Amino acid sequence: MIGNNGYIGRSPSDSTVTVARQVYQPTGIQTSFVFASGYDLQYFDVYLNGAKKIRGIDYSAGDGQNFSLTTPAQLGDIVEAVTYKAFNAAQATIGIHSNGTNIGEANTLNFVGTATTFSQSGDTINVEVSGGASGGVGTAIKYPNNTRSPFSYIDATVNVTESIGLTTANAGESYSYVVVQEPRIVVSTGATITVGLGKTLVTDLYQLGDL
Repeated sequence: MIGNNGYIGRSPSDSTVTVARQVYQPTGIQTSFVFASGYDLQYFDVYLNGAKKIRGIDYSAGDGQNFSLTTPAQLGDIVEAVTYKAFNAAQATIGIHSNGTNIGEANTLNFVGTATTFSQSGDTINVEVSGGASGGVGTAIKYPNNTRSPFSYIDATVNVTESIGLTTANAGESYSYVVVQEPRIVVSTGATITVGLGKTLVTDLYQLGDL
């Protein structure tokens, strides 16, 4: 065989490979060959010394792994097999960077929260999450030119529709404040909010006057 089995693109075990090519150099008379990456019969071609062979006449194939020449190849011949594979977008990986630093690769990106904007630069999609010291808490309000402002808004009311307990299991191990951005909490009939030992529920931290 020549080089790295003649593969073009990624490893044959990678589902994102689009073209897999394998080249054979028989050291003697050889009829049977194994195509390491596997093939789809409808997208599989075989060449002998550069001439394309006709399936069913010049070679036989069908199990997705092996193929055989009708006339054996000999020392000095070059047999080349090529298969084309569909790109599997569901299994494609995405390189993730944070402020220019490589984080890793993933199949799925899950954005949680509000005030997330996207912009594209070449083959890179930038994700901007507004908030923090310069964007406030809640949903950011931008200037007319679409740049970040120091303001954000929060809803006036939050509705609690099922019971929830604020304990060390979900609100930190030590003494802590549990803050809700909305200044008014409406608890539905039958629902409860239980504040455990060492927890303080702050509901009007951001309320100023009638705002």
